[in-house]
Amino acid sequence: MLTVGRLAKRFGLSRSTLLYYDRIGLLRPTGHMKGEYRHYSQADQERLERIVTYRRAGLSLDGIARVLDAPDSGLTLALEERLEALSGEIRSLQEQQRFILRLLGSADLPPDGVLDKATWTGLLEKAGFSEQDMREWHARFEARSPEDHLRFLQLLCIPKDEIDMIRSWASNPLKMEKVRQVSTMHMEMLFKFFEGFKHKGPGGKAETLAALDMAKQAAPRTPTRILDLGCGSGPHTLVLAEHLPSADILAVDVSQTYLDELDAAASALGEGAGLASRITTHKADMNKLDRDPVVMEAPFDLIWTEGSLFVMGLDKALTTLGGLLVPGGVLACTDAIWTQDPHDPKGGAPREVADFADQYFPGMFEAEGWLALARERGWEPVGSFPMAKERWLEFYAQYDERLPVFLHQVEEEHPGDQERLDAAKGLAAELVRERDLFRKHPDWYTYLFAVLRRK
Repeated sequence: MLTVGRLAKRFGLSRSTLLYYDRIGLLRPTGHMKGEYRHYSQADQERLERIVTYRRAGLSLDGIARVLDAPDSGLTLALEERLEALSGEIRSLQEQQRFILRLLGSADLPPDGVLDKATWTGLLEKAGFSEQDMREWHARFEARSPEDHLRFLQLLCIPKDEIDMIRSWASNPLKMEKVRQVSTMHMEMLFKFFEGFKHKGPGGKAETLAALDMAKQAAPRTPTRILDLGCGSGPHTLVLAEHLPSADILAVDVSQTYLDELDAAASALGEGAGLASRITTHKADMNKLDRDPVVMEAPFDLIWTEGSLFVMGLDKALTTLGGLLVPGGVLACTDAIWTQDPHDPKGGAPREVADFADQYFPGMFEAEGWLALARERGWEPVGSFPMAKERWLEFYAQYDERLPVFLHQVEEEHPGDQERLDAAKGLAAELVRERDLFRKHPDWYTYLFAVLRRK
C-alpha cells in the first residue's frame, strides 16, 4: 500500500493530479476508511499505469474511464473518437500557422533571442493581438497539444501555479469564466467580512517583533526600503514603521478599503510619530507585481508578508520575490504548515482536516519540508517559529461577533440582490467550517513564521 504522495512520486505526477483522479472517480484508493488517509493497493498502481499509458497516447480522461471500465469494444470507440479529434487538431494547426505568420510579419523579435513572459506578451501586443486573441490562441494550443503548450509556457519562465491557471482556463474557457465571476463575488464578500478587523489573520505584535529581530540580524544593513505585501489594514506595518524609524514602507494590498484603514491608523498616531510620512499605501494584485511600475521601481531590503503568501502560492513566491530584493535581502513571511505528519499511517490527519488542507492549502508541508523547498529555490533560512494556537483562537473569536452582523449588513446594503446574498451565505458557511475545524483539531496545522535571506 502506498500513500498518495509516494504513488505520485513513483509515476512522476503531482499529488493534486491523483486527488483529482479520485474526485472524478478515475482512480479511487482502496484504503480510504474514516479517519485514515488515502492508501493505494497494487491493483490501484496497475490501474494508474494504464491511465498514464493511455494519457500519453492522447486519450481524454473520459475516454480512459470508458476503456478501463468497459469491455474491449470500448477501446475501439475511444480510438474512433481520437481520430475525429485529430481532424479538429489539423484545423487548429492551420490556425496556429496563420497566427505565427502574422506574428513574424508584424512584430519586432528580441535581438538577443531571449524570450520570457513579458517579451512574449509585448510581441503579441505589437502585432495587434487583443487579450481575447491571446486567450483563444492558448485555448487552441492546449486543445491541440497539451504537452507542447506546457513546454512553451515553461520556456517563458512562468511559475507553475500560473501555468496551471492558464491551462485550466484554456481547457475550458466557459467554465473558467463562470468560476472567475463567482470568485470575484466571493472575494468581494470576503473583503467585506474582514472590514474592521484589526488583524485579518492569526498573529500579533509579539510575533512581528520576534521575526523583525531575526530579519535585522540577517540583513546586510539596516533595512531602509521595505515592501509589505498583503498588508491589510496594517497592524504589522505600523509595528515595522515604529521599530525601523529610518525605513520607508510600501504597503501593498488589493483592497482599497483596507489601505484606507491603514492610512487612517497611521495618521491617528500623529505627525510626531512620523509614521504616516514613511508609509506609502498602494493598491496592487500580488500576482501581477512584475507588471506594477510602483513595485518594480527599485529593489527592497526587506519584503514582509503576513498571512498573504498563499495568494501567490509558495513556489511562485519563493521563485519571484527574490528578484525584488537587493543581494542578501530578507523575506519574512507566514505560511500554513502541518504540525504533525498527515501521511503517517499510524496516526494520519483526520479526514476532515486533510480534505480542508487539500482544498485551501494544496501541497502543504511540515516545517522541515517548507524550509527545504526554500533552500532549493535559493534562499538561506535564518530562523522560524510556529504560530501559537492561542493566536488562532483569538482570531477566530472575532468570527463569533462578526458573522451575524455581516449577513444582516449585506442584506441592508444590497436589498433584493439574491446572488450577492447567496455568495455571503456561502462564505459564512466556509468561515464557520474553518473556525470550527481549528477549534476541534488545533494541533494539526498552524502558520510558520519564517525569515529567509536571498543568496
